[in-house]
Amino acid sequence: MILIVPDVHGRDFYVPALNACAWDHIVFLGDYLDPYSYEGITPKVAIERFMEIISYKRANAERVTLLLGNHDMHYSSEVVNDLACSSRYDFFNEREIKRLFADNSDLFRLAWETVAGERRVLMTHAPVLCSWLEKNSDVMPECSAAALNGLLGTEAGERALSQVGRLRGGLQTVGGPLWADVREAELSGELPEGIYQVFGHTQQPVEPVITDRYACLDCRRCFTLDDAGRIARLVL
Repeated sequence: MILIVPDVHGRDFYVPALNACAWDHIVFLGDYLDPYSYEGITPKVAIERFMEIISYKRANAERVTLLLGNHDMHYSSEVVNDLACSSRYDFFNEREIKRLFADNSDLFRLAWETVAGERRVLMTHAPVLCSWLEKNSDVMPECSAAALNGLLGTEAGERALSQVGRLRGGLQTVGGPLWADVREAELSGELPEGIYQVFGHTQQPVEPVITDRYACLDCRRCFTLDDAGRIARLVL
């Protein structure tokens, strides 16, 4: 059984879930920092929780995957910061946050995939869409976690990751796997065949959006992926 932790943004909703079961794997979908002011979480508290997540990953290296979101990459990549800086950027704590990402760069990746039942399951912060893949075919020869992770640390790759769709205020038809909105994933023909996608990024008021093609889980709760490929909310 796999535990999935959607966008954190300084929250602690995931803490009880970590020890609720002997999880086969735990995947954080990114966006650890830049809390929403209306939730009453200070930037310093968000940084402290981020440091706890890093320590947890260090202690459980093979069992935990930390994915990067747009609110992470604008600290860890100067290319993304220049081209697609996200809202609520923490200028006051910028130096400390950048140091945390630099010192722990080996812990983070852009995508993770597995096979559950008959499903090939790809997890990223935001969905991977066909229009984005076609536009960036020079750096994305296939839709896979390996190809996505290979974009990190290269200027061409991080430029591709900086593409923002019109729904999010950008100039592109759709965004990339840091920025694509769930509404873009619902466009006809925008989801690659043969891959079940799991992502966050588009915050939902209460309930997740779970279909037969994808699951958008950004609703401040943890979820599970079972051996048959079913996504379910974790109830504690």
